[in-house]
Amino acid sequence: MMDSAKRICTFCESDLVHVHSPIGSNRGMEVYRCSNCNLLQSIGFKNYISRPKGSMSCNADRASIKYTKTLVHGDQMDWLESFGIDVFSFRNILDIGANRGTFCKHVLSNSESLARFHAVETDPDFEEIFLGLDDRVCFDLKRVENLEFQNDFYDFIYCIHTLEHVFDLKALLEKLRNTLTDDGYFYISVPNILNGAYDGFSEIFIDPHTIHFEYDNLKHVLTKSGFEIVHISEDDQPEIKVLVRRSENVVILDASISLDLGKYKVNLVQSREKLARSAQVIAAFEGYRIFWGAGRTFDALVRIGNLVLRDGDIVIDKSIGNHFETLFEKKVGHPRDLVEFRFKKDSLIIICAIEYYDDIVKECVDLGFYNYLKLF
Repeated sequence: MMDSAKRICTFCESDLVHVHSPIGSNRGMEVYRCSNCNLLQSIGFKNYISRPKGSMSCNADRASIKYTKTLVHGDQMDWLESFGIDVFSFRNILDIGANRGTFCKHVLSNSESLARFHAVETDPDFEEIFLGLDDRVCFDLKRVENLEFQNDFYDFIYCIHTLEHVFDLKALLEKLRNTLTDDGYFYISVPNILNGAYDGFSEIFIDPHTIHFEYDNLKHVLTKSGFEIVHISEDDQPEIKVLVRRSENVVILDASISLDLGKYKVNLVQSREKLARSAQVIAAFEGYRIFWGAGRTFDALVRIGNLVLRDGDIVIDKSIGNHFETLFEKKVGHPRDLVEFRFKKDSLIIICAIEYYDDIVKECVDLGFYNYLKLF
């Protein structure tokens, strides 16, 4: 049971108001909104494994398989390049949440780069990557909030899908501002909490995230912390990308609310009911069933729709199989494995990767399958 102690905002230290109890949290997460700055944040009330096993859950207990930063790397580089930012030109780089070293390796692979890297990561599984990488890389295995900077100044700070995990946002942003050079850049990319909030069945307030950024609230937090916004992505994107610099004359932007929690909760119920009906249609199909996509949609069909998997069912995914050998005791294969099933023309393809629906339909046709099901 949640205790009744007063909760304080991690950014402005004002009172928090409870607004949501996430579905299926292993961390006992409760979501609050700050009564002053409107920042959404989660607090856990259960003992929690700091590095839980990866999970594709449609509920709050989803846990990262730590491949997101690699998947979005190209998009991040393209976005920066579109504004003339040359990441190879920086000399001292702080990489927060360095993960598998994708960004670090990218910069160091350029023979003209003179960069020295300070890579910060919490997962010991990745330590070996950095220790054997290059003598220009300094590696710290700790949370960035616990890192003490001593006369360290960076002309580029790279922080991708990490700021949403911090516990003391105000202190961290102050620390980073103080260690950024006057002409340096701080690049941040965080999930946009609005993305999929009104048209999906997945719980958006997941266990690993302690802060949930809305477009205007992120701008408020950054400007209030003394950063000038140089470039920011459009407000309807899955990620909020923002490039900032330190400034002594910042105009503080308003912290308006964009997420309608009431609308979100209604949609969550309705979307799950719709998905459960789709599961009934799938259950009634008596032939071979092929589930294309092993992510949250597949998880929801089983968990929410109570779909019983059969011996002859096939599960395929282009990337998740690299991280999970089996899901719900079914081996996760690759689309190329379907070549041997081309003769089974009556097989039903259940397309569980919603965002790639059109691409998958084309691949189905190319493979000789014409019987496919669109869930939404």
